[in-house]
Amino acid sequence: AMSATPETTAPETAAPETTAPEARTHSTAPTGWAALRPLVLRLHFYAGVLVAPFLAIACLTGLIYVFSPQLSDAVYADELLVGPHAGPARPLDEQVAAALAAHPEGTLNSLVLPGDPDRTTGVVLDVDGLGDDLQRTVYVDPYTAQVRGSLDTWWDAPPLQTTLDALHRNLLLGEPGRIYSELAASWLWVLVLGGLALWIGKRRGRRSVRDTVVPPRGMRPGRMRIMGWHGATGVWLAVALLFIGATGLTWSTYAGERFGAIVDAVKGSTPALAAESVPVGAGGFIPVQEAVDRAVATGLQGPLKVGIPAAPGSPFTVAEIARDWPVQRDEVALDPYTGAVTESIAWSDFPVMAKLTRIGILAHMGSLFG
Repeated sequence: AMSATPETTAPETAAPETTAPEARTHSTAPTGWAALRPLVLRLHFYAGVLVAPFLAIACLTGLIYVFSPQLSDAVYADELLVGPHAGPARPLDEQVAAALAAHPEGTLNSLVLPGDPDRTTGVVLDVDGLGDDLQRTVYVDPYTAQVRGSLDTWWDAPPLQTTLDALHRNLLLGEPGRIYSELAASWLWVLVLGGLALWIGKRRGRRSVRDTVVPPRGMRPGRMRIMGWHGATGVWLAVALLFIGATGLTWSTYAGERFGAIVDAVKGSTPALAAESVPVGAGGFIPVQEAVDRAVATGLQGPLKVGIPAAPGSPFTVAEIARDWPVQRDEVALDPYTGAVTESIAWSDFPVMAKLTRIGILAHMGSLFG
């Protein structure tokens, strides 16, 4: 009986030794989110360490740019703002003549009518040798037709605003510097979506959403408290961060090109005037003031950008350039000899994608709501 015991019990004791490791492997191996979480956690952490400095710079320079209109008004008050005034504005043709007399080196390109009675009229000139899409804008007091000064502008923006824009886009380093802002905007999505995935995974098993969306209170200072604040704050800011990242990428170098290709593919591009030439008339061009008055009669309202015909038969173009809500982007082309409207585009004609892109850009720049 004693010698039989090992023989009868051996199989029973040997079985657990050979099957236990297999059993443990199948029962404890992580699956699903548990298997993916370590990868997401490490990606979130290391991407944050890498991109955080770029995001910080982008945030600070973007915040400075938001105040560029006010800073420009302070620095260029003589050029941009008019003093006390009374009576009606002088005709635009008189203002243009004053600007060209003061700056004969330029060729008339366009006018910027601010739509604000306390601001000067911008007479935009093409000047040889400026380069880099720069033009010379001569600022004229609309009530006296006196030239207040001139600035070399980029897309009608004064130099300080142009500098702050370049600081945000490329750190004043040119094309190589654009990589920094695109890197920050691109990886911002990875950071936010990874953080949300970690937050959703952490929420599982919690009794209420409040446990993870309200910053911790009553917890001792330390890593867990910091992590609690990090998670709760990230959840509240997630939508805004994704929006800022997406709208910033729409005009970036690499992602912007791909975004533009997608917009073109779905026929969502911003419409533009064909601005086709008309037969050359016997007389000369109509006055600029008449062209603007006819455009305003169609419903356009300031601020306006007035394109001057560059050659015989080329039309006048008048476009709304408001940068706040409600969005105004109507524009018309006019026969330069008769003033008749030859073409028009209304904001309602914009495809949905073009509208969303325009609204997103204005919101990103901080001007949509004034």
